[in-house]
Formats: sequence, structure tokens, C-alpha cells
Amino acid sequence: MQIGLLLLVLSAAAQKEPGIFQKLAAAGEDFLGRAVNDFGGCDCGCCVATERLDQELERSADGRLLLTHKCVHPNPSTEECPTECVARDRKHKLEEDQFVEPGSALDYARYCFHNCIPAVMINGGQCMQSSALAGNATGDGLKKLSDEKPLLREEAEADAKVKAAAQAKAKAEAQADAAAEEEVKQVTWDLRGIRAQRAAAERAAAEARAAYSAGRTKLHTLELARATKMLDRVKKAVSEEAKSYEPHLMSAQANATAAGDSAVEVYNVFKKAKAQLRKVGATTRQLAEKLIPEAAAAAAKSEAASYVARMHFGEPGFRRQAADAAALPYVTAVATGAQRAAQYRHAAEAAELDAREAQVDMDAAEKEAEALAKSGERVAVGMKKREAAALRHKAQDAEASAARSRATAEKALESAAAWQKAAQEVVEHSAYMYDLSVAKSSTLPPIVALPPPAAV
Repeated sequence: MQIGLLLLVLSAAAQKEPGIFQKLAAAGEDFLGRAVNDFGGCDCGCCVATERLDQELERSADGRLLLTHKCVHPNPSTEECPTECVARDRKHKLEEDQFVEPGSALDYARYCFHNCIPAVMINGGQCMQSSALAGNATGDGLKKLSDEKPLLREEAEADAKVKAAAQAKAKAEAQADAAAEEEVKQVTWDLRGIRAQRAAAERAAAEARAAYSAGRTKLHTLELARATKMLDRVKKAVSEEAKSYEPHLMSAQANATAAGDSAVEVYNVFKKAKAQLRKVGATTRQLAEKLIPEAAAAAAKSEAASYVARMHFGEPGFRRQAADAAALPYVTAVATGAQRAAQYRHAAEAAELDAREAQVDMDAAEKEAEALAKSGERVAVGMKKREAAALRHKAQDAEASAARSRATAEKALESAAAWQKAAQEVVEHSAYMYDLSVAKSSTLPPIVALPPPAAV
């Protein structure tokens, strides 16, 4: 029933307006074709000016106009300015380049580049189309445009001057950079030479220190040999002097015998005086008490002189002299070792002071290098860093020298202590040998070994 009503309506419409269905079909086809294939016309109004690259710079046909800007299609595209367009004004060479039929859609960017020129040579400026471009796309229209627009040519010349100045500035900066690089190379080469000279100087200093150490070792060896020879001489002298001790001992023995006889005589005098004193009277007793002390004083004086001679108080101490003569080289070595230890300690303190000064200078150089690095002075930074490295090596050398000096001072003190102990042993041995040589003689033991007399 619905189909019948539809046919009835269609029949009525065809009777009222003949050909209506053919018109509707043609209109639908036109609308669909425009929706699928129809594009807007190409217009330079959708193009904007932008600066050319250095390799894109070119001049107009007459050579008076420098083309520093070009026309491009803005990105992203809009509804008014799509990515493709149809050039309806003429037949373009672009259609042949893109292998399309005349009147087909073209790339809007290519159209702007080949068929539009900037109205003003500034970025973002408007573009326009010259009628002279219709017959020749190689620049004839630009010649007419340059004649009609003298202001545009002047602006292009000004831009050319600006570009030339920029290129000259870039060239000058490149030359300055090359000169700076060459200077850095020269400084590096000079620093290498300085470093080589420093290494040679350090090597010579090391050889000198080795020679000095060898000389000191030889000197110490000679001193030791000299001390040994002196000890032999002392032993020989002591043995020779010991031969002359026997007469003195015999004399001392005789003195001791005489002193003993004197003491016995004094004792007998006192004994007889006491026996006689009981028999005399009071007057005689008083007289005896006066005369006896005088006689006793003379006897005591004689006995004291005998005791001094017996104990060798008036003679030099041969035992002490022998011991002192034997210990003299060792005591001299002790004094020399103490003096050497003091000298090496002073040298170590001076080296430590130099190390601290070098450390302070190194810290200052590193701070200056950091400041110069912030300002971009590369050559000065390199020189400061090398100066800091040299100061670091100097501080390390000074610290090592101080350590060596202190170690040498400690060894000198140990050597002095050993020499002092040896001196004590030599004194004891010399005294023992002296006593032994005297004890082995045929005479009595030495008087010096006797204990002091008891108090009266």
C-alpha cells in the first residue's frame, strides 16, 4: 500500500512539473563532485614572507634587487588556506612538474614559492602576485617590480649590507678563535718544554742527592775507621802506662809501711805516757797533758801525710785518666750524633714550612682557575691549573724531604745512644783491665781499691 502511495505521489509531481527528477539527479551529481574534487583557488594572500637561507639567496633578472625573502604557505593550514589549491588564472608549469592535468589541485607551498613575491622584505610580511610572472617564471616580472618599487630594492640593499656585516663579524670571530687555538697550542708546547726541563732538573737533583749520600756514607766509614784506630792507640798507650805503675806502687807500699811504724810508735808513746802519768804529781800531770798533745799533733801530721801518699790523693788518677782516654772517641761520636740530629730536625722543620706555603699557594691558584673558568678564559685556566699542579708537586717533594730529614734525625739519635752505651762499656772495660793488670802484678793490690779509713 505504501509503495502505491509513493508511486501516486511521484506521478502527481511529474505531471505538475515535467523533468523534475532529471534536475534533482544532475544537482546531486554536481554537489557530490564539488564536495570531492572542488578546491579553492590559489591566491598569494594565503602566503607569508620569510627569510631565505644563505644558499637560497639570489638576485632579480636585472641584478639590482637581492631576493633575501621568499613566500611560503603557513603551517598549519586553515579552511581558508588549505594545503592544496587550484590555479584558475593560467596554466602553470607546476602542473607539468607534478604530472597532473591542467586545473588539478596543486601544492599550495610550491605555488607560494614559485608564483608569489614578498611585498615587503620582512618576516611575516604579505605576498603578492605579479602579472609579469604569467609569461616568465624566471624573474622578468621581478625586474618590472623592482622598477616600480624602488623602496623594496633599497630595503633589500640594506639587508644585504647587514648580512655582509654579519658575515664579516662571523669571519673575524672565526679568525679570533683560530688565533686563540694557535696560542693555546703554543702555550701547551711551552709548558711541555718547561715540564721537560723540570724533569731534567729533578733528575740532576736526584743524582746530586745520591752522590751526597754516598759521600756521607764514605765519611761515616772513615770516621768509624778513625775511631777504631784511636781506640787501638788508647789501648796501646794504657798498656805502656801500666808498666810504669809498679814503681809508684812500691813507693806507696813503703810509705804505707813507714806510716804503720809511725802509728805504732805513736801508740807506744801514748801507752808509756799513760803509765808514767799515774806516778807523777799534779804538776807533772798538767805538764804532760800540755806536751803530749803537741807530740801527738806532730805524729798525727806525719800520719796524715803518709795516708795522703798512700791513697794517691796528691797524684793524678791513672785509672780515671785511662778510662777517660778510652771513652773520648765514643763521647765525641755521641756529641756529633746529637748535633747531626738537631741539624736534620731543623731541615725537616724548614721543609714542612715550605710544604705549607706551597699548599697555600696551590689553593689560591685553584681558586683563581675556577674564577677564570667561569669567565671563559681557557688559556689562563690552563696556565693556572699547571701552576697549581707544580705547587702540588713542590709541596709533596717538601713533605717527602721533611719525612726523610726526620727519619735521619731519629737514626742519628739512635746512633748517638748506641755510641753513648759503647762509651760506658769502654769505661767499664778500661777500668776493669786497669784493675786486672795491677792485680796480676807481683806487688800488693792497688791502694785505690782499699776502702777509706774508719773515723777516729
